[in-house]
Amino acid sequence: NTKPGRNNADRLLCVSMKIYLIRHAEAQEAHPDAARRLTPKGQEQARRVGKFFKRTEPKVTVFSSPLVRARESAEAIGTPVILEWLAEGALPADLIQTVKSFDAEGAFAFVGHQPGLGHLLGTLIGSPPFDLKKGAVAMVKFEGAIAPGHGQLGLMITPKTLEALL
Repeated sequence: NTKPGRNNADRLLCVSMKIYLIRHAEAQEAHPDAARRLTPKGQEQARRVGKFFKRTEPKVTVFSSPLVRARESAEAIGTPVILEWLAEGALPADLIQTVKSFDAEGAFAFVGHQPGLGHLLGTLIGSPPFDLKKGAVAMVKFEGAIAPGHGQLGLMITPKTLEALL
């Protein structure tokens, strides 16, 4: 990967970039919603996601929703940067602005919630929204501009697939 160049607010020029979208792992039913922690099954799902990243994408910048279940899921990958917009709904402009503000090499991983991540994934690749399962990982590849509709779905891994692989 090379360092991205700057363009206007709704797109970012780069040579090649990978953006991972990860739905938080299974969480307890509790109130308040923001304080829900991962269940034992969710902890195992998060551990597998972390193992996947250690094997395939060790140099990744991790971002997380501030909600506890997302932070716990993200911490299995690395130390996350907390982003409020991942809890409020995920818009392409938010993602692009975040990537522009971090001059990091390697991939970017965003851990958040449905339906926001599913809508973001669909928008990035120019398709209808996706229903991401808890603990699922999607990777969008960009060649050239990072902009809505310019991404290619490079990977979609369900929790069951991760369980079989790891």
